[in-house]
Amino acid sequence: MWLQVAVNRCPSVIDAAIAETLRLAQGESIEWVSPLKANNYVEYCDQRFVESLGVDLRHKQLKEFWPSRGPVWDGLALTSNGRCLLVEAKANVPEFNSSPSGASEGSLRKIRRALDDTKAFLSVRSKTEWTQCFYQYANRLAHLYFLKEVNEVDAALVFVYFVGDDTVPDRNPVSKAGWEAAIDLATHHLGVRLHSPWMRDNVADVFIDVNDLRPFANS
Repeated sequence: MWLQVAVNRCPSVIDAAIAETLRLAQGESIEWVSPLKANNYVEYCDQRFVESLGVDLRHKQLKEFWPSRGPVWDGLALTSNGRCLLVEAKANVPEFNSSPSGASEGSLRKIRRALDDTKAFLSVRSKTEWTQCFYQYANRLAHLYFLKEVNEVDAALVFVYFVGDDTVPDRNPVSKAGWEAAIDLATHHLGVRLHSPWMRDNVADVFIDVNDLRPFANS
């Protein structure tokens, strides 16, 4: 809900937050591909997400890296300098601690190879199984690795955390500090060095206060 509001009704709020966190060049703008009201807020996955960004996979096709029915992206965007933005949005902590992969054994083998390649690139020493706890965070990192390192596509991964959402029954609003604690827990569990140069330059944690969006929610 909140990402749709931000992208379609007040993009200046989310665009400014992303630009600041990713340190975009002065004047570099963001054009959203999804979720757009004009396209019924469609969210893309598999080859459609690649095609929607106009990406040239020059070295390896997505189907070789990851099985079908892969991540469904909450948002996709392009900067005016051609950088692809993969967006995952969260409004409460239970969403963040995602379920383990439910893939079939054949698909799971391909997923594990992709995750192992990503872990090796990130110099992850932990023996934690990435298909279990915080699997969604892990597979989003893997897709960024696939675009940026395997196919040399200029890309970044943007996690958007909505602060103060009280619209879901039985889910407490999350403060910025609460989100930061959850992120620290996930990255520590996965063995990812959150402040490594690659993570710092290519993975953005963006915090949006829903109070800045409420005036636009029913407009």
